[in-house]
Amino acid sequence: MQFHKYIPHGETIGCDLELMLSYCDSLFIHGETPYIRSNLYPPLAIVFFAPLLLLPFSFAYKIVSIITVTCYLLLGFTFLNTQRRNRQVLALWILILLTGLISYGLQFELERGQFNLIAIAFCFFGIHIYHKSNKHRFLAYLLFIFSVQLKVYPLIFLVLFVEDWHDWKNNIKRFLSLISVNLALLFALGLEIFGDFIAAIKSQTLMPYVWSGNHSILSFVSKTALLTAEKGISFVRSNETILQLVLLLVVASCIVLILIRTFRMGSRGPDSFLWVACSLGALLIPSVSHDYTLTVLTIPAALFLSKAVISLSAGALTKRSSLLSNGMLFIFSLAYSMTLFPGTHKPIFLKNNLPALILMLLIVTILSFKLKSSKTAFDH
Repeated sequence: MQFHKYIPHGETIGCDLELMLSYCDSLFIHGETPYIRSNLYPPLAIVFFAPLLLLPFSFAYKIVSIITVTCYLLLGFTFLNTQRRNRQVLALWILILLTGLISYGLQFELERGQFNLIAIAFCFFGIHIYHKSNKHRFLAYLLFIFSVQLKVYPLIFLVLFVEDWHDWKNNIKRFLSLISVNLALLFALGLEIFGDFIAAIKSQTLMPYVWSGNHSILSFVSKTALLTAEKGISFVRSNETILQLVLLLVVASCIVLILIRTFRMGSRGPDSFLWVACSLGALLIPSVSHDYTLTVLTIPAALFLSKAVISLSAGALTKRSSLLSNGMLFIFSLAYSMTLFPGTHKPIFLKNNLPALILMLLIVTILSFKLKSSKTAFDH
């Protein structure tokens, strides 16, 4: 990372992990609130990382890095085994997993000592176990709760814990139970620290760190407003809040439309369209969503593209419709590939990844209705 400096690096490698350990130090060594500087993590995340205070920082960083890469590999091989034995699908997965392994997002994650991939691995393994083994569903719930307590945004994947969409009564009970447990665990360190956590979230939502590497809706619009204002264009600046709400509405509408489509189809197992839509929502909706979160998209994108390949190879569509679907898949693939590269190697209008992520979400929404007759790519 010392050569071309294409990764936005901090003063020391693993600076985010260093910050996390400073929050642990504040709570467990000095007996003060852990919500100092820019701490946005749930209270239990601080408890989980506290044992690393007993180790030299360089060793703690190596442990987190090894776990991160291991999680990536385990996710890749586990979900590859859920796919149909199809040469096209196998080639596709190898391509996506290899490019993801050397991608900008994963390198950025490792440079900062972040743990998004660890949190999302718990979440995705929880979803996998839930649909694969009825007798291990308690473990699936536990993994999901653990992921939410590390990073809040995995909560959006709650809708994937559904086996039968028409069993709405049990689905609502399950959703409410998991939400209630996660909410209760936010009080694990006491009411005062919970209040500090809420205040920190509120502060970051209103005033996030805005730069080209934060691909959230709020950051993208704010950064665009600054750039256009410098060139004498005041439209974005004067309509900043409205534009943020419009983009948020677009994202929410796409996810809701796919939810409605999934419910009507009565899909069994996790729907790949809904999975990738939730992943894109998880990247776009939070006010702080830096580029090291991009690796969250690797497995869902592979599941979605596998579903599309299988659906199109079945030949159920007309020639014109198939051509249009292939064109949209090409654009989706191109947009996804753009997220694998750092901003230093992209033109200024593509440095922020939000346009690519929004475009992918729109294509997924359209294709979810065009390919709705196909079975899920998640093979039981």
